Amino acid sequence: MKRLLLSGTALLLTASIMPVAQAQAERAANPDRTGELVQITTTPFNLVSLAYRGYLSEAGIPSYQIFTAKARHHDLVAEDVVQAGVDLGRIPASTLEDSGYISSVATHMRHIVQQDTD
Repeated sequence: MKRLLLSGTALLLTASIMPVAQAQAERAANPDRTGELVQITTTPFNLVSLAYRGYLSEAGIPSYQIFTAKARHHDLVAEDVVQAGVDLGRIPASTLEDSGYISSVATHMRHIVQQDTD
């Protein structure tokens, strides 16, 4: 169990560090663009993880078992999670128009629901 917990934690840390490393690499590769603001956003995986763990509860997204129950019965859909992320400033409003991002959120939500039923 400890090995599973440690590998899950390592995966989460890697997923959260990658956008920062990528932005730094882009800035280093383009030194003439140093004045530009590089926007780092939350990945779909991280957004669903944050929602599941209760970090989007201020926007009305339930956590843990209620999250999975509502997602299983389609009372909570990817668009709801993305809207909550926008409302709480975790992702830019333009993400609401990104069908690929929303699809990835839906995929991660289905994965959590499947894990909960196993």
